[in-house]
Amino acid sequence: MIGKRMGNRYEVLERLGGGGMALVYKAKDNLLNRIVTIKVLRDEYADDEEFVRRFRQEAQAVASLSHPNIVNIHDVGYCEGSHYLVMEYVEGQNLKEIIKLKAPFSIEEAIEITKQICDGLEHAHDNKIIHRDIKPHNILITKGGKVKVADFGLARAVTTATVTHTKTVLGSVHYFSPEQAKGEITDEKSDIYSLGVVLYEMLTGQVPFGGGESPISVALKHIKSEPESLRKLNPVVPLGLEAVVKRAMAKDANRRYENISQMKQDLILSLTRRYFHDNDSVGQMDLEKTKEMEPVTMSETKGEQGRKKNNKKVRPIAAIIGAVMLISLVILGLSVFRSLWFLEEVEVPDVEGMAQFEAYQKLREFGLEMEIGRRWHDPQVPKDRIISQSPRAGTIVKQKRSIVVDVSEGPELKTVPDVQGHARLEAEIALQNEGFNPQVELEFSNLIPQGQVIRQLPRGNAEEPRGSTILLTVSRGAEPRYIKMPNLVGQTLEDARDILLENWLELGFVTYEISREFFEGIVIRQDADPQSDILQGEPVNLVISSGPGPAARTAKIDKISIPMDKVEAVVRIIVKDAKGERVAYEAVHRGGEQLERRVEFYGSGSIQVYVDGQIVKDWQYP
Repeated sequence: MIGKRMGNRYEVLERLGGGGMALVYKAKDNLLNRIVTIKVLRDEYADDEEFVRRFRQEAQAVASLSHPNIVNIHDVGYCEGSHYLVMEYVEGQNLKEIIKLKAPFSIEEAIEITKQICDGLEHAHDNKIIHRDIKPHNILITKGGKVKVADFGLARAVTTATVTHTKTVLGSVHYFSPEQAKGEITDEKSDIYSLGVVLYEMLTGQVPFGGGESPISVALKHIKSEPESLRKLNPVVPLGLEAVVKRAMAKDANRRYENISQMKQDLILSLTRRYFHDNDSVGQMDLEKTKEMEPVTMSETKGEQGRKKNNKKVRPIAAIIGAVMLISLVILGLSVFRSLWFLEEVEVPDVEGMAQFEAYQKLREFGLEMEIGRRWHDPQVPKDRIISQSPRAGTIVKQKRSIVVDVSEGPELKTVPDVQGHARLEAEIALQNEGFNPQVELEFSNLIPQGQVIRQLPRGNAEEPRGSTILLTVSRGAEPRYIKMPNLVGQTLEDARDILLENWLELGFVTYEISREFFEGIVIRQDADPQSDILQGEPVNLVISSGPGPAARTAKIDKISIPMDKVEAVVRIIVKDAKGERVAYEAVHRGGEQLERRVEFYGSGSIQVYVDGQIVKDWQYP
């Protein structure tokens, strides 16, 4: 495959790897001058209509998706018996390789990677597409830390009721959901289960059910067994994060998160708050263990001296004070209990998207408190506006409840690389590495060489939000114009190619035919007549002689007299024929000499005799 051109457009550069259904290659898109990834269906499946249908289904499913956390599909095609898929090239590593190198991950890094996977899956689920094969091998991490979900090879429209078992067991057994292992119908919650397994592996460095067992044994454990405690394997994992993993990996799909968005919100809250979405198995969790307060008596506050005299009677005044304090505490406790228990219930208002102060005022109108959870850069939400809230809008709570809100820091600003004057591919890679989205438009230029960036917008070194589109104007070279077609007949193929390039013309098809007039390798004909008008950039087709060429003939040159008045003179014989122009004879002769020579020539041409640079004879041969 290396060096092969797929679809007369994609030049295969190197092999990147392969899966059960396809081989993966790095290639160059010669039309758009960019690096892409090509997935080619394995030969053993190319004749299997079911596998071909599933393979092409990947393109149809993902082509409808457009998200920075999903690998984009560019093209799909068929070439010389091979079905192939063209995808965005992601420079980096897959998550499985990174897990092998550095697991267990830090809590923050594991959550950040999982959040980005959630973003990609949320977009897919919103478009009625489920992945069905979430595993670290299909999660790509760029050098800049961007997470991209790849390989929707098992994706299906949610509305299509299909089961997991067909000819083979699809997906990877270590990341199966129980319903996949049982061959039942799958939905978005299967992706949530598999993502829980991936998060478990990032936090511990091992899959929940490993140990080198058979695939059948692993599948059965997904159905019946509980994984080893997450905090037992990694004690630094917060209780809240462990709860998120447990709920995502619930055996009963009805006890998992309702959607991937809920899981993402609880991931964010797991580091800052104790409240989670209601669930039968998890419930309203309070991760901070509370301790009941005992009533304080005077005997407990007297110090060491009082404890030594505990066998003495308490003075009457002290007893009275103690009783009063105890009664006061009881009354206070009952008052607080009553005020909390009998608080009015209210419906949580929607404050997402509001400015921070507006959200505070809105919550206070409902008798609720506002607590700031986390702040982070969000490309869609302006600075100091609410990204999300917990509990969600519409939830019924008691007044004085704190509503936790996450606040946007606005888009993350990055410095735009200055790529003006750079080659197109180099410029695109530089922008992508910094998190920008390059878009290219082509423009003719008589000054900038073809393929170089003429200008960019925004300009280099400007501060722009991460993910912004950077418009690159790339030179198409000089604008074509009509010129006179040069005469290539009689030129060698190499010389003809050079002449075409000098005139901004392309070498078209080259064919060969036998010729007794022209030697091998010489241009016999050209499809554009010499001196005719032709547009620059147009291809010119040539016919080249394959030989044998003209046979040699002999001409007798005689009666060449050297003038008497010359002491000596230089005699030169020039031949112009099918082989070109050459000196056939050159020597010094004395004055008064008579010269005779025989000269070989090929085809038609001429023979000229010069004495001291003056032509004295000129023969033309048909």
